[in-house]
Amino acid sequence: MQPKIMEERYGRFKESALILFSTLHELAAEVGEVNAKESARDLVTSINEPFLFVVVGEVKAGKSSFINALLQDDVCAVAPDPCTDAIQKIVYSDEPYERSISQALREIGRPAAILRDIAIVDTPGTNTLLAHHQEVTEGFIPRADLVIFVFPAINPYTKTAWEFFNFVHRDWHKKIVFVLQQSDRATERELEINTRRVQELAAERGVDSPRIFAVSAQESRDNPEAGGMDAIWRTIRETVTGGRHYLLKMRSLLDTANHAHELLGAELARQREALEQDRKEQALVLEYLALGEKGSLADLDAIVDKSLAAYDREAAESIGEFEEGLGLGSLIANSFKAITGRKNSLQRWLEDINRRFEERFGKEMEIITNRAANELASGMGTVVDGLLGQLERSAHRVPSGVKSHDVAASRLAVVRQVTDNVFRLREKPAATRALSPDELRKLGDRTVVGGFITAVGAIVAGSAHAVVFDVTGGLVTTAGAIIALNAIAFKRRGAIRAFRESFEKGRGRLEEELRERLTAEVETVYQDLERAFEPLFAHVAGQEERLAELNDRHEDIGKNLSGELTRLNDLEQTTGAERADAS
Repeated sequence: MQPKIMEERYGRFKESALILFSTLHELAAEVGEVNAKESARDLVTSINEPFLFVVVGEVKAGKSSFINALLQDDVCAVAPDPCTDAIQKIVYSDEPYERSISQALREIGRPAAILRDIAIVDTPGTNTLLAHHQEVTEGFIPRADLVIFVFPAINPYTKTAWEFFNFVHRDWHKKIVFVLQQSDRATERELEINTRRVQELAAERGVDSPRIFAVSAQESRDNPEAGGMDAIWRTIRETVTGGRHYLLKMRSLLDTANHAHELLGAELARQREALEQDRKEQALVLEYLALGEKGSLADLDAIVDKSLAAYDREAAESIGEFEEGLGLGSLIANSFKAITGRKNSLQRWLEDINRRFEERFGKEMEIITNRAANELASGMGTVVDGLLGQLERSAHRVPSGVKSHDVAASRLAVVRQVTDNVFRLREKPAATRALSPDELRKLGDRTVVGGFITAVGAIVAGSAHAVVFDVTGGLVTTAGAIIALNAIAFKRRGAIRAFRESFEKGRGRLEEELRERLTAEVETVYQDLERAFEPLFAHVAGQEERLAELNDRHEDIGKNLSGELTRLNDLEQTTGAERADAS
């Protein structure tokens, strides 16, 4: 296929790939996967760059000398110590120049013919004591279209070199050419053994039929053929002949994009796993709150039952006093005293019954509620302490493997906010205030007094049916008192029944108000506790929505990448068939 046609096809590829890579970069930024984000950003940049030959290897492997021999120019400094401390990108230029692109990248222009179709990148050594050297080199690998891995010919077996090879090939799927540099220092036997061993090591790591060149940069300055440089030049010419480097660059770009896509998929999977843990935590909190509320309501039932039992005991005694007081002798005495205005009147008699009931019931409630309130408050405190313990464990649980700092930080902020909310609730005098003896006693007094008033009203009403007081005359006579006495005596059984019923109604009101007020207070406490966890619940809901949307976009990008790879495979087959026909 003609280079011009390949160039046009690469132009069309760039149009669609640029949109795809930009979308990938945007998604990586939102997911928070830094490596994928940087790779996608480099894809957007390198799509318009020439074909990149990236030279890598350990310190003192002879990389810089190799590049100088390749270009037949002293472009890269050669020194006994590791002198390449930044990426050096060597490009074609009619006039030589050097400029700093960034702290980690220098650009060098040279009028070398070989640079018209490619750019060569020199990298710092990968086993240098300067840690940032390897970081710089690793950061540039995703942009490489072809990696030239330089080993010293006499020792291509160092562990660190092959670990870096794994990074280049396994992690980033880069096409690799091997160079055994400084071949003049090895015997023919050593070169044969080492070449075969590099083939074996490469095959073990998934590189079938690796291309290996033995090169002496020193000899190649005077005799490129003898020094092995001619073979390297031929390989480069074959690469760019017929626009093949466009195919290789497309393949390299898509392989890098696929790797970035895989990194995103792995990060999204980790974030989904973290979300599932948060879902379980949310369910645990809700279950714990439900069990706590159930326990508190059971404690409340015990308080009500004990209060009603005390009410029943004291009501029975008061009813007994009332029945005894309505005996004929007592009734006559009380009526007469009411008429003559003596202190121990009928009204005072009823008030005395009421007062004694209040005193007895109040004492019982004091004992009951002190103990019960403490038990109820203790139960609620156990629930709150359990929730705080859960939050403390949650704060120390870093989402497993999640790389996104934003996601982890957001979750931790939510947990801390919830913890603060619960602590504030812990200090709030909520249910325990309503459970104080004074509050309960006041509630009981109000209900029971109402019952007494009803009972007295029944007596007065019974009298009113048979007796008419001449209020307008204002004359209260003994006869009037006798008439009233006879009326009450006539209705004695009804008065006792009304009095008893008033206590029963009072009991109902006592139970109703106790349950209603205390239940409402307990429910309020647990509603407040649940509301304290709303930031966590909102975080879970937000993450569910966020991850669903990110996963959909991730799948769409994967489909588009697959489509581009399919088109590239078809193009490579067509180009291969054309080359076969031409030969």
